[in-house]
Amino acid sequence: MAEIKAMESHHSVGSSSKMPWIVLIVVIVIIAAVAFLFRGMGGSGGSMMSLGTDKNASGLQAVFLTNGQVYFGKINQSGDWITLDDVFYLQVGPQQGAGTPQQQQPQISLVELGGELHGPTKLMHINKTQVLFWEDMKKDAKVVTAINDYKKNQKK
Repeated sequence: MAEIKAMESHHSVGSSSKMPWIVLIVVIVIIAAVAFLFRGMGGSGGSMMSLGTDKNASGLQAVFLTNGQVYFGKINQSGDWITLDDVFYLQVGPQQGAGTPQQQQPQISLVELGGELHGPTKLMHINKTQVLFWEDMKKDAKVVTAINDYKKNQKK
């Protein structure tokens, strides 16, 4: 009986000595997978691979910044910066309508970047640290429809 116990305890010591190697291999595989995914999302400074991959995507993105502002346009990445082209944003104006202030609806309008007092171009460069997240917008999104209608009216 003593021999059996000795063999059992030796076997369990051998198994536990393999455990750190298994954990190390799993950790390395996880790190490699995360690095691969991050690189595919444009983290290495290249263009973003995931934008516009959905057949329902419009090719435009909504970019949500840390200051609460949201901009709409076409994203391109380079290093620590995101360039947003063909930029639009929402502007909330004074409330209009009949009734009490609680019943009145704010006037929301879509504005193309470029007509502001400081005279910016229609290209915006945003440091990635200021971006919370972005989303691909569907072709039938209300903002996309409004942008397309605006562009059609500008060509006339």
